[in-house]
Amino acid sequence: MSDYKIASCRAEGYDRYLNILNGDSFLCVHYGDYSEYIEDEKIMDATEEIISGRLIIDLVSTYSRTTEELMFNQNIDFSSHIEAIVQVNEIVDDYTILAQTSIMSEALIVEFENKVHLFKGELIRIKGSLEIVIE
Repeated sequence: MSDYKIASCRAEGYDRYLNILNGDSFLCVHYGDYSEYIEDEKIMDATEEIISGRLIIDLVSTYSRTTEELMFNQNIDFSSHIEAIVQVNEIVDDYTILAQTSIMSEALIVEFENKVHLFKGELIRIKGSLEIVIE
């Protein structure tokens, strides 16, 4: 679990998309806030607020093996969509791996929508959603 400084937040319904500071760059992460339903989209300045949680990559529907280097990009404003090349550190189960990324030094949980057949050490290209799990 880590602390992240929030730069801004887009809220609609129960969905929250936060731009958080990660080192010298910003990440857009998603989480569900079921304590408040927001009818119309609202963009809020949340500068200096801190959120605690752990990052995961979720909703990965496809993957492909690659020989490219670790990387990630998020090129849609206020979207948690992420494309990344990750290295498999550990197979947790048929749907979940622990992977090294270029997002941070700690390995992240990556959750797939379908069963995967991967091996420790493989590099894979994935597309999914960067989520923050608040505990």
